[in-house]
This record gives sequence, C-alpha cells and structure tokens, in this order.
Amino acid sequence: MERIKLSTLEEVNSKVNIDGNFGASSVVGEYYIPSIGKTGFYKENGYTPDSKNDEDLRELFCSKIMEKIGFPHADIILAHDDENNRNGCLSVNILNEDEHFVNPISEYLSNPDIPQLAKIFHLFKFDSIDDFIKDDLEKNSSIQGITSEDLKDRKEYLLNYLFVSALVSNYDIKIDNRLMIKNDSTGEFRNSEYYDMAIGFYEDSHKFLLKFSANEIIQMLYKQYPSQIVQFGKHIEETLNEEDIDEMLNGDNFQGFTDDTKKAIVDQLTDRLTTIRNLNSREENKFKFGINRLHDVTKKVTLPLRDKVANYMINIKNKFLGRERND
Repeated sequence: MERIKLSTLEEVNSKVNIDGNFGASSVVGEYYIPSIGKTGFYKENGYTPDSKNDEDLRELFCSKIMEKIGFPHADIILAHDDENNRNGCLSVNILNEDEHFVNPISEYLSNPDIPQLAKIFHLFKFDSIDDFIKDDLEKNSSIQGITSEDLKDRKEYLLNYLFVSALVSNYDIKIDNRLMIKNDSTGEFRNSEYYDMAIGFYEDSHKFLLKFSANEIIQMLYKQYPSQIVQFGKHIEETLNEEDIDEMLNGDNFQGFTDDTKKAIVDQLTDRLTTIRNLNSREENKFKFGINRLHDVTKKVTLPLRDKVANYMINIKNKFLGRERND
C-alpha cells in the first residue's frame, strides 16, 4: 500500500489558518499536492475517542462507497507523516477558485464561555429529522445573500446527506461538517461535497441525532420524504451490492483493517442494503419517475407540499385497492 510522504509536500497553511477548520479537529495542516495540482488537508490517525488508528482507511473506504453510488465527496489520499512516524490521510480540498466555506455558527463554536459538552449537544441532538432540517435551514438563512432557492436546494441536499451518512454509519453530521460554500466572484452559494468521514462504521457505540439507528434514519426518510428518497434508494440498490463491498475491502488499500473491522463493515453495509431493498420493494414505493424530472417539474413547489401530495396519492391508491398502508 503506497502512501504519500508528508515531507515531500509543501505546507501552505497551518491548522489555525485553515478555512472551515472550526473547533477541535484532526486536521493538522494543509499541503500542496503537485501530482494533482490541488491542496489537501492532512488528518492524523488516533484522534477520535474510539480510534483504532485506522481513521484514514475509514475515510478512504467511505469515499469509495460514495464513488460507487455517484455521490459527490472529497477525494482521499493515504499519507504518512515520516517525521513523526504516523499514518493519516489527505482530504483533497473541495473548494474551487474564489470559493470559501460559510459557517453561520462560527462565533458560537469559538465562544469559550459555552461548555464543550453543551456545544456537542447543540450540534448533534435533535428529536426528529424535521428538527434537524429546520435547525440547519434557520441557521443558514441568516447568511447574507442567501436566497429561498438556495434554501430549497439545501433541504434536498440535507435529505441525501442524511441518507448517505446512514449508509456508511457516519454519525458525525454536525453543521461544520456540511458547510455551505460561497463564490466570492459570483456571489452564488452551493452545497459542499461530502467530507469528514473518519468515524464511519462505528455503529455500535453511537446514534444519529443522539437517538436513532442508521436503519431508523433510512426508514424515516422513506416514510416522510418519498418523492426525494425513493429514487435515490433505488439508485443505491442498482449501483452497490455485497460483491462490490467484498471486492473493495479485499483490495491492497484496506489490508490495514483488522478482520474484525472488515466483518463489522460488511455486516453494517449488508444490513443497510437489505433495509433499502425491502423499502424499495414496498408497493407504495414502486412509483415511476426520475428525481431529476421531478425536480424540474416541481422546483417551484415547496418540498413539504410535494411529499404531502405523494403520501395523499399513495393513501388513495391503497384505499382503492382495499388495503391500508403498512408503515
């Protein structure tokens, strides 16, 4: 397994000067990578509480899963800090020219008067997916120049973001891991590619929103937002299977995983895929339309209204057929 040596790269930013690196972070510096003409943020292993010194491999494997299903993500390059003899990875910079992260709660995160535990609960704890989305949209609506169309796109992004996070069992979904990006030249905003995946597949000791399992998140997404989620779930079923997972895990890059870790990853992904297949096969989820076509046709209609209409039509069909929807 070839790793890029940190000593061969030029450091362009120290930890404290990195845009978007808020609060506690495993990122120790930003380095220029000549082979790709971009910078990358070096993240050292052994930083997370549950660490098995394999965060770099977890980041890389999560990125491979996202690549397989076609979900935008930060590229990951395995690296080695030869000066300190420690492994880690480079998360390739997702910012384009004239872009920067916009953090609507940076002052809150840096406030020394607020206990760290209170910050963690504020960033992670929600009673429902709706509360999670509402909190995000309220915070981002305070950004100067943000538009209603930006927020509409943001909501659809958050649904897919939650789905993918549940797929790879990455519960680390605090707001500074999903920051919006602004282009200073055009004034336009966009949602970021997926980044920060170092604690993917630590399922046993963690919950989403501090109360839900990964499968519960997926089930709630299907139930509450069928117009957005069903087609995405079908796409995942078509592009990812257990054979793909085994093939990737048996590659040279992941020989550093222990057998127990490999088994845990296979078990979790198999469980997610089984859940997704079962939900896709339900009669109420067999409607036929593409998500791009849906967005084009209904982009001026609020997302809650779309989902209310979808559920209403499903209920009418079920009553006509003489059966109740089994949620």
